[in-house]
Amino acid sequence: MKQRGFTLIELIIVIVILGILAVTAAPKFIDIQSDASRATLQGLQSSIKGAISTTHAKSLVEGEQNQSTSSIAVPGGTVAMAYGYPTAAAAGIVAAMDIQAGAAGSVANAEWGYFVGTGTVTFAPYNKITWSATPAATDITNTNCYLTYTAATGAGTPLVVTPANSVISNSTGC
Repeated sequence: MKQRGFTLIELIIVIVILGILAVTAAPKFIDIQSDASRATLQGLQSSIKGAISTTHAKSLVEGEQNQSTSSIAVPGGTVAMAYGYPTAAAAGIVAAMDIQAGAAGSVANAEWGYFVGTGTVTFAPYNKITWSATPAATDITNTNCYLTYTAATGAGTPLVVTPANSVISNSTGC
């Protein structure tokens, strides 16, 4: 009975083929983390839009859509409103979304980080943010993986939800 094994040439050919497959497949798998971050940010954008729709509808029902300041009760608390939409504040859009979020450097285990600016709230995945000694919106925007909520500025003036370019494209950062 003759035993037959693989020759050295056959083993080298198999290793070369596996190497070629690894080189072509690895970039696809490496980019999965970026894809997941973009998808998560798109989920946050949907959450923002859902919170806007829900609170705006309730504001219309209560007849508060033309008031510069008001508040509405939602499950879990109260949301600060302006002109029928959540304000750009922790008591506004952040409260309306009811997410686990931490303001500038406040909660290390938060899922989302946010910075309240003048008329805006900027959100990013908390684990991507490096907070500076004096927290600023640039701590979030430097991640290139963020959303900015800009509140309504008057009756009939729409609010804006702006994604970073990396949310919709395949650019780096997200």
